Amino acid sequence: MDYDTLKVGDQAPDWTLRGPEGKVSSSDYLGKKNVVLLFYTMAFSEVCSVQLPEYQLEKGRFAAHETEVIAVSTDNPYAAAEFARQLGVEYQVLSDMQRAASASYGVLRPEGFTNRGAFVIDKAGIIRHLEVTHPGAQPSRKAVIQALENLE
Repeated sequence: MDYDTLKVGDQAPDWTLRGPEGKVSSSDYLGKKNVVLLFYTMAFSEVCSVQLPEYQLEKGRFAAHETEVIAVSTDNPYAAAEFARQLGVEYQVLSDMQRAASASYGVLRPEGFTNRGAFVIDKAGIIRHLEVTHPGAQPSRKAVIQALENLE
């Protein structure tokens, strides 16, 4: 699916991703929390090493908006977990080694890794904001926070 086919107001595609402690699914959050699904290119890359900690700095804002941040790459779950540990990131950093979620959100590149993408998904599973960029550019964190503020 090309990300151009997903738009604000669409039902977000379901996903199941893997972390070092097991599987996490989109259904775990339905009716409970908003989700920022943050696709990043690959662990230990230069831009990702800046992008993920910036979201950690907004931890209080995300909590105030009942929002779970979930970062996703096609790296294996242990590399993703070590990357998060080294960066001091406390939110979930999960693996899409099977590339199903990356494909369904339209961020999967032919090379097997992802473009960067930020998807704000409300408690009902509806996409309220999306932005996809190439691997060298970050989606706007300010736009993500604004989308969360607009949910209220």
